[in-house]
Amino acid sequence: MNNVGTPSVSGMKSALEGAGVGLVGGALVGLSTKLFGSGILGSVAGIVLAGSVLKGESSKIVTTVLGERLGEGLFTSGGPLSGLLSSASSTVSSVFQAV
Repeated sequence: MNNVGTPSVSGMKSALEGAGVGLVGGALVGLSTKLFGSGILGSVAGIVLAGSVLKGESSKIVTTVLGERLGEGLFTSGGPLSGLLSSASSTVSSVFQAV
């Protein structure tokens, strides 16, 4: 419970700055995907662009989160590697059924 306290002006300012950084990062990725396409390369270009504009620890945090979301999206339904994941899953299932 040491991490929970009463709201303060400095705490709200910090939260607003964090939200602003996330908003800028997301807007840059959105703009980049409009320019370069929404495929893997366009998404990576957006992450790199956001990381180059943002500075310091914020850059690391935003690019890490965006990279993780890109990696997650590769294997979800409709993602470019979704067929690979489903075929690997069916292969593993058939192996276990044979045993």
